Amino acid sequence: MPWTGPDGIRVVADADLDERGRLVAELTAAGFPVPGPAEDAELIVAAYRAWGVECPTRLHGDFAFALWDDRRRRLLLVRDRFGTRPLYYARPPGSFVFANSLDVLRIHRGVSDELDEGAVGDFLRIGYNSDPTGSIFSSVRCVPAAHSLLLTNGEPVVARYWDLPTDGTVKYTHVEDYADRFAEVLRHAVADRLRGTNAAVILLSGGRDSTAVAAMARAVAGPDGTPRLHAVTAVFDYALRDEERTYAGLAGGALGIPVDFLPQDEYGWYESWERDDLWRPEPPESPELAGEAELHARAAAHARIGVTGEGGDAALRESESHLAHLIRSGRWRRAAAESWRYVGVHHRLPRPGFRRLRLRRAGLVSPYSAVPPWLRPDFIARAKLRDRWAALEAEDARQWMRHPTRPEAFTKLRATFWARCFEEEHATATGQLLTLRHPFFDERVIAFLLALPTEQWLNDKGIVVAAMRRHLPARVVYRDKTPLAGDSYEVAFGVDGRRPDRAAFEPRALQFVEPDALFDSVPGIDEDERWDWVRAYSFSRWLGRLGVGRRFSQLDQPVLTQFEP
Repeated sequence: MPWTGPDGIRVVADADLDERGRLVAELTAAGFPVPGPAEDAELIVAAYRAWGVECPTRLHGDFAFALWDDRRRRLLLVRDRFGTRPLYYARPPGSFVFANSLDVLRIHRGVSDELDEGAVGDFLRIGYNSDPTGSIFSSVRCVPAAHSLLLTNGEPVVARYWDLPTDGTVKYTHVEDYADRFAEVLRHAVADRLRGTNAAVILLSGGRDSTAVAAMARAVAGPDGTPRLHAVTAVFDYALRDEERTYAGLAGGALGIPVDFLPQDEYGWYESWERDDLWRPEPPESPELAGEAELHARAAAHARIGVTGEGGDAALRESESHLAHLIRSGRWRRAAAESWRYVGVHHRLPRPGFRRLRLRRAGLVSPYSAVPPWLRPDFIARAKLRDRWAALEAEDARQWMRHPTRPEAFTKLRATFWARCFEEEHATATGQLLTLRHPFFDERVIAFLLALPTEQWLNDKGIVVAAMRRHLPARVVYRDKTPLAGDSYEVAFGVDGRRPDRAAFEPRALQFVEPDALFDSVPGIDEDERWDWVRAYSFSRWLGRLGVGRRFSQLDQPVLTQFEP
C-alpha cells in the first residue's frame, strides 16, 4: 500500500497493524493526531513524523515497510518484531533496490544468482539459513526481524529496535486466574488479526494451539456472525494413521466452524515440482509441495485472511528439567505440590527431567543434527562451515542463558527459523492470495507466556489446557500430541518403488553433495537421516529450476523501483 504525504514523505508497506487504538492515542499525545479512520500506511507516516527513526518501537502487528524522507534524503526499511513479513534488499552498482519478494528483486539485472555457500550449508544440514541477514543468494540480503535499516549516505546501518522480554513476572493465586488472563490476551491477539475482514480461514489441525485460536476466533465474532469463519485441515486417511480429522472435526463441530478436509494421501513426494505454482524463491525442505500448495489454495478460496496456531509449540515450550531441579535442591514439598497440580490439569504424572538436566549440564544437548557425512569435505572447508556452525551453537548457548525462568521458550522464539517459515508462507513465495496471521506471535501473548512461573502444571501446554476447558471438547483439550503413525519414507515411494540415484542429481549440486556417500546410508537409516537425504535431493531439484524461476504473466509483471543515493 503506497502513501505519499505533502511533506515529501513516501511509504510503501505490507502491513497489518495491531493495537491501533493505543497507537492513535500515543500519536495524539505526541501532537500528531490522525483524523478519522486511517490506513496502515498513513499511521506509519504519522509515527515517523512523531518519533523519527525510532517509530518502529511504537508499531505493533505484522509489517514490512520502506519509507523515503525526501527532505532529509534518507531511506528507512523496517521489519516487524517476529519477521512475519519478508523484506529483502540488494546493492547493484550505483543503486539500492528492495522488495518484499525475492523473485521480484532478482529481476534487476544487477542482482546475480550466485549462491551464498554458507546458506547452502545451513540448508543441507538444518533445513534453513541461520543467518538472519542473508538469503540463499550472496547478493541479496534480508532486514532481520525486529530490525530497521537506515540509508542516508554511504553504508546502510542495520539496528535492532526490540527484543524478547526477559524481566516480566506473572503471579496469581489460582490456576483459573492464569487461564483467564491467557484466554483474554489470546482473544485480543485474534481480534486484532481479524479486524476489518468479513471472512477468515483457520489453518486448523486437531492440536491444542490451532483449536485454541479457532475458539478465540469464534469468541470475537460479532452477533451477526462476522467474520464468517471456515477451516481447512490436512489429513491422511489411509496411507498413514492420522487422528487430525477426528480432533479437528470435534473442535469445528463444537465451535460451529465448517472444516474442509484435504487428504494428503494422493500427493507423492516431488510430484509436479515442474509446475510454475510450485516454484519457491529459496530451497524448500518439504518434498510435498503439491499437497501444501493445494492446502493454501483451498484456504484462499474461502478468505484472503488466514490465522494459524504456529508458534504455540515454541511459546509454550516447557521447562524440560524443572521438577528435577526442585528434587535435587531438596524442595520436595514444592515438587509434590506442583506435581499434584499437574495431575489436576493433565490427568497424569509429569516427566521428572533428570536425564535432560544431566545432558544439559554435560553440554551434550544440541538443537542441531550431526554434520551429514555426504557433504563434500572441500565444500565444508571452502565455505568455513564448521566455524559458522560453532558460532551458531555458541550463540544458542548464550541466548539460553538470558532468560531466568523459561530459557527453552526464549531460545526457540528467538530463532531465525521462524522468520524463514514466514518467508516461505508469504504470498510472494506461494503465489496464493492469502495473508496468514499468527496470534501466538503477538507481543502481548509472548510477553505473558514468557512471564509465567516455572510451576510444573504449566508443562505440556497446561495454560492452554486450563484456558480452553470451557471452550472446546474434553477430547480435544486433553489429547496427547501424537505423531503420524507409520513410515512416511516408505509411503512416499511405495507406489512405484523408484528412489532417486546419483544420476538424478543436478551436476551443479555435486559441488556440495556426494550422492554415493548419501545413498550408501539409505538402508536402515533412521527418520532424521532420511530427512537429511530429502533436503539434499530437494536442493538439487530446486537448483534445476533456478534458471527458470517464477514466470510472471503479462498481467502481473512486477514494477521494480530502485533508489539511487
